[in-house]
Amino acid sequence: MKSKLYLTIAALSLTTAFGFCSTPAKAEKGDIAVGGEFVMRIRTGAAGLTQDQRVNAVTERLVPILSMPNLSAQSVHEIYHPNSVEIWVGNHLLITTTPEDAKANGLKLDQQAKLWADSLKKVLPELNAKPTNSATAAK
Repeated sequence: MKSKLYLTIAALSLTTAFGFCSTPAKAEKGDIAVGGEFVMRIRTGAAGLTQDQRVNAVTERLVPILSMPNLSAQSVHEIYHPNSVEIWVGNHLLITTTPEDAKANGLKLDQQAKLWADSLKKVLPELNAKPTNSATAAK
């Protein structure tokens, strides 16, 4: 019961403290950050969505991901398709990397997907490991 309370407090702290997914200082359009930590920059639209719509979709998809218990680097995995790479966290699809994403960054598709996945593998477990001020105060 206590752990569920701490997870709820932590999730609420994330949403209120940094407008859920804040952008770091000197952020560029399309930047996604969690807990002030830069995760990725989406430079293009895809699947009929504009760049801004994709950023919003990824931000919304992060809500249930951030409330996952035991979030670790192993929670992040890629599924490769001929013309795209899906990046999943647990059983949640976060983003589909496209050739346009890669081209916008001067990378190959697999390089772009690895860049985003590696960033998630670094940032997400750090957030899961550190209690928020609200969670600490609730003890």
